[in-house]
Amino acid sequence: MNKKIFLFALMIFTLSLNDVNAQSVCDSKYTPEIIASLQQNMDPADLDLSCSNGTPYTDEYLNSINELKEKLDKITIIQPRYFVNKLNVQSFQQENQSYCGPANVKQVLHYINNTSLSQSQYANDMTNSSGNFAYVYQIRDTLNKYLPSNDAYTYIPRTELTQSQFYKIINANINNRRPLILHANTGSLYMYNGHKTGHYITISGHTITGIINNDYSPINIYYVNTDYLNYGRGNVYGEFMDKFNNVYNALNPMYSGDVRYLIYNKNSI
Repeated sequence: MNKKIFLFALMIFTLSLNDVNAQSVCDSKYTPEIIASLQQNMDPADLDLSCSNGTPYTDEYLNSINELKEKLDKITIIQPRYFVNKLNVQSFQQENQSYCGPANVKQVLHYINNTSLSQSQYANDMTNSSGNFAYVYQIRDTLNKYLPSNDAYTYIPRTELTQSQFYKIINANINNRRPLILHANTGSLYMYNGHKTGHYITISGHTITGIINNDYSPINIYYVNTDYLNYGRGNVYGEFMDKFNNVYNALNPMYSGDVRYLIYNKNSI
């Protein structure tokens, strides 16, 4: 074999082997379906699909997740008595079935800024005015477009979020008077009566009670919904209280490889 051809073939084989090795590290936790879902909803700047650090995330984004977890580990919530910690988030009915993203952005910005633009304007900001559903990173970007840089939102995928971390993020955000947006699978929410659909809801508050042995079931979560349909338990538009586990389980995948997200105010942690 020609020496140049042999060296070229060896180089290609080595590069391919490195790609396979890097991908195999990801495969233990991140299936091709999960990676495809991450690609759809996450900012490309947050992804490194070579899995060079063992995850599909860039070092910078992975460091942000690890820093968040370190901060959450330092938070201790001790409250033996039951009480409610809730924001008065105004509800806005989504103007059509593809506008749950813009409507939830409007709810959050209206609460923080005491004013907001039209849902169609936010849809245009998300480049989904043609009727496509908004992706998670577009929700984040649109929120941040209308907020100062020291009041910024970000997102974390369900694959990186425990029950305790989920509750601590909600608690910190509500304490700082910042609503959150859940990229939900509605099947576990009481008002949806088992009906599964991809949807955004605004988390507006929670109850606090004693937490024993990491049992969060006594806690309830408040959310404000932009949807206006009836799935057998009444119209789902407006504010509702649901069990903690029902809301946390709304982060469960709708299908194999699906990934759900929590969009939260990072300056509140």
